[in-house]
Amino acid sequence: MPMMTYHHPGLKPMFTENTWQCRLHYSPVMITSYGSAMTLAALAIVRYVKISYHHHFGLFINRFNTMMVVAGIWIFSIVCSFPPVHGFWGKLVYFSDSGLCGPNFGPILDENQITYNVIIVGLFYVIVNSITGCCYYKIYRTFSTISLQYRNDRCSISKFSQQQTRPFNRQQISLKREQRITVTLFIIFVGNLATYGPAAIAMLMQMLNILHATTLQSCILLTVMYINSIINPYMLIACSYRSRRSFIHILNQCLPNCRKSYTNKILVIG
Repeated sequence: MPMMTYHHPGLKPMFTENTWQCRLHYSPVMITSYGSAMTLAALAIVRYVKISYHHHFGLFINRFNTMMVVAGIWIFSIVCSFPPVHGFWGKLVYFSDSGLCGPNFGPILDENQITYNVIIVGLFYVIVNSITGCCYYKIYRTFSTISLQYRNDRCSISKFSQQQTRPFNRQQISLKREQRITVTLFIIFVGNLATYGPAAIAMLMQMLNILHATTLQSCILLTVMYINSIINPYMLIACSYRSRRSFIHILNQCLPNCRKSYTNKILVIG
């Protein structure tokens, strides 16, 4: 991602001035940041509807609605990143030490930049994350109620035969699967807050002239922001039972071959 580069005397800057190409080079960072926050919120809403209103889940969540939501998220992200890239609102500034353009969070800001920064940070970090957190809290309350009900039902049906209790066991397995998926997504949400939080706080402090971040500090904050983007896919894969089984199967196939190759090398050397 074109976030920030360190200044090196032997390297020429990628751009020599604040042109639209320079600003466009930074646009993927804004688009993916906005899209990630809204995607996590959409996933939390889907999980809430799935768990709390599972009887009506198919009416609200289907292929067409999902495609429309995904398209809306990325279109809205592009629209929100268009003003600073074009330059008529919240225009990106040029950093001569890196030869790249990026957002200006202080210490010198005009009214145009302040309004854009406040709206973007408030919308995508405060409002969207508050919606996501509220959904997970309601999911937690729903899981607590369902788990208590299942414990009571287990005591009442323990006297029935195994065939009669089979539907109840299937419901328990389904509940545990939903809990695992929800916990994984919640961990991703917490990681998103933890990685974007320092950057959001630093932006606010710069706007209030409390902090004057250097290029190195800005680069570190922006790099930390995208650490969760590297980890999240692996967390989702680890949550999948089929992915874990496939990984174990590949590992079991690889290890005997590795041992055989290593043994052959020892025999040849000997």
